[in-house]
Amino acid sequence: MRNNVASQLSGTGYAAPTEIAIQADGSWYEVPVDVPRVGSNAGWHFGSRPARIPLRGAIHHLRFGAVQMNAPGGSIQSAVAWVSC
Repeated sequence: MRNNVASQLSGTGYAAPTEIAIQADGSWYEVPVDVPRVGSNAGWHFGSRPARIPLRGAIHHLRFGAVQMNAPGGSIQSAVAWVSC
C-alpha cells in the first residue's frame, strides 16, 4: 500500500454516535470517531471524538485532510487523516 500527502478538503455531512460522513468535491469520506484533530490553538488532540462534531445531525462545515491509498486489487481508497475543529 502506498500513501500520498494529505489533501486539505472542506465539506458538509452527517454525524451519528458511531459514524461520521463528510461530502467534499463530490465524494463521501468516512471520518473515524476518534480521528486526530487540530484545535484552534494549532495543537493536536488524539483519542476522542472531536467536540465540534455533534453526536447526531448535520455538519455544516468541516476542514479535513484525506490521503489516497492504493488498496489490494488496484483500487484507490481515501482515508481521513485529521480534522480541524
